[in-house]
Amino acid sequence: MERRKAVYIVLIDGKDITPGLVAVVTSITVVDGDGEKADSATIDLDDSNGQIALPRVGAKIEVGLGWEGDIGAVICFEGKVDDLKSTGGRGQGRMLSISAKSADTRGKLKQNDDKHKDDATLGDVASEWGKDAGLADVKVHPDLAKIKRDYWSMDRESFLSWAARTASEIGATFKVMGERAIFVPRSSGQSASGKPLAKITAAWGENLISWNMSPVQSRDEYKTFEANFYDRKEAKWKTKTFDAKEVGSGIEASKTKRFSSADEDSAESDAQSEGKESDREKGGGSVEIDGNPAAQAEAECQLSGTRPGIDGTYRVEKVTHRYTRSSGFTTTLDLKQPKGEAGKDNRKSEPAGGASGSAKTLTSPNNSSVNGIGDAPSAIA
Repeated sequence: MERRKAVYIVLIDGKDITPGLVAVVTSITVVDGDGEKADSATIDLDDSNGQIALPRVGAKIEVGLGWEGDIGAVICFEGKVDDLKSTGGRGQGRMLSISAKSADTRGKLKQNDDKHKDDATLGDVASEWGKDAGLADVKVHPDLAKIKRDYWSMDRESFLSWAARTASEIGATFKVMGERAIFVPRSSGQSASGKPLAKITAAWGENLISWNMSPVQSRDEYKTFEANFYDRKEAKWKTKTFDAKEVGSGIEASKTKRFSSADEDSAESDAQSEGKESDREKGGGSVEIDGNPAAQAEAECQLSGTRPGIDGTYRVEKVTHRYTRSSGFTTTLDLKQPKGEAGKDNRKSEPAGGASGSAKTLTSPNNSSVNGIGDAPSAIA
């Protein structure tokens, strides 16, 4: 089988500088997260004679990765040059590292402000305050744009902090991408326009290189989620409760939001947000696949060919694209929120040599079968 050739493209302030990088690039890394942190890109260069001209900090940068003969390099990162680092020493040569962030931390995005808006929707507030912070456009998913509150406030915080806090309260993901920003429902698998993100496949024998998965983790599982608020009309405290979508065996605990909510609507969205976050955290891991520039955080990943109980559908929390001279182009997916058959091995237990497709039974040294880990050491029959 002929090996595919990985390709890349780098643009600085709209100018394609790829031809000048071919002889000096050692690696390119792009990280696409689910909104907790800004996306990032790092380009490592062989700067043996100090011959590379330094790009200016704050320059617009776009990075694309892909495969020759396919659709070529696809832009998977846009942002601003954030840091330049030169390293070197006797016997180790000289290297130059160019780092970039999707959010421009030199502008008003990080500037604290104190303002409010009455009787407005999230769509209107996010658009207005985002432009005040220097963003060209803020897109809010239709389901979120219509959320209306009597009072929105930015309490001596930056637009980035306000947007992250608001997203957490309403169960959304907030991301900045260059001069644009988006709000989308958390775990919805949709873009800001409401269209579904492309599903990613990770199949053994096709594009799956390796995996490290733990699909069942009960630590973050709860039966119900609660948020308290004070009803001014009735002058008493009340509670909004949200039931978990799926509850594992033996899960009885409830989780109450630490701080009280502003009103009944906020309490309801806070409880739902806690439930969605818990659903994401109940299992996961990571997989490495052949480079896929279309992979995005929040998309679904269909994992197959590993083993029963591990195969299934997961939510992508973070995508790390990496190109190196030696290994070519690979993509690592951090996965969470197992669905479908993930975490479930429904095969009938059979002794060794039993029917095809059945699971082998664990047996203790005296050959009495057990369907789990017993008190005595066990071995596969």
